[in-house]
Amino acid sequence: MKIVCTSDTHHKFPEPETGGDIFIHCGDFSFLSPVSRNNFGVLKREYENFFRYLKRIRKNFRQVIFVPGNHDFIFENFYPLIEDELEEAKITVLIDSSVTFGGIKFWGSPITPPFNNWAFSLGLENRKELWDTVPNDTDVVITHGPPRGVLDFCSGDNVGCASLRARLLDLQPKYFISGHVHEGYGKDKLGETICLNVSHMDEFYNPTNKLVEFKIKARKNVRVKEEHIIKLTCEVCDRYMTKPDIYMGECLTCKGPITRAFDAKGNITCR
Repeated sequence: MKIVCTSDTHHKFPEPETGGDIFIHCGDFSFLSPVSRNNFGVLKREYENFFRYLKRIRKNFRQVIFVPGNHDFIFENFYPLIEDELEEAKITVLIDSSVTFGGIKFWGSPITPPFNNWAFSLGLENRKELWDTVPNDTDVVITHGPPRGVLDFCSGDNVGCASLRARLLDLQPKYFISGHVHEGYGKDKLGETICLNVSHMDEFYNPTNKLVEFKIKARKNVRVKEEHIIKLTCEVCDRYMTKPDIYMGECLTCKGPITRAFDAKGNITCR
């Protein structure tokens, strides 16, 4: 699977030159300050531009994943008011949650250590409890902020989360993706985990950093041979297919998620 990533776009949205399988945005589409955190009208007007961008991206990618950042107050305070249109556009928002595409499990969180009254911050003990909930079989961890000591050097100090670092060392996912610290753009390794800081903005808020691409191999059992399928149903269009071609668990007619697929023995083969 081809995965394309960015973060910290702050109104300057990079356009991928080609499509792919999954597009990931690690937060901070917004440029608003905490002064506007409860002003839904202001937040919504800014969000609508970003929403149009994600819908445009979705046309060239099979899936789009968004993890909010500390500037993205509309997702902290008003997410229920925009959730339906995001779901309808088939844009997956991860807020301390996971999703599986192509047999690859992605887990995402917007949480960062507290500073200056920004969105999605938690104290040390609550962060430790949150990181412990990351499933052990996660392949790709996406958070807005980095772990301590990994692509997190800013203003003369390492500003990442120490408890996130400890959990990643224990978990050892294939990839870890974040943004937040614009100066940290680049690639590093933590144990066996490949770590990416994909901030689009540099430290001076210039949109100079390129989109980051990588490939990860989908699980072999995701594509199911059609002769082994008895029944397959799409939960969006409720279409029954006798000769399905399953790719990453989505219906090729409407791109809705596949919810039931059984082999000749009645075992679920795709979710």
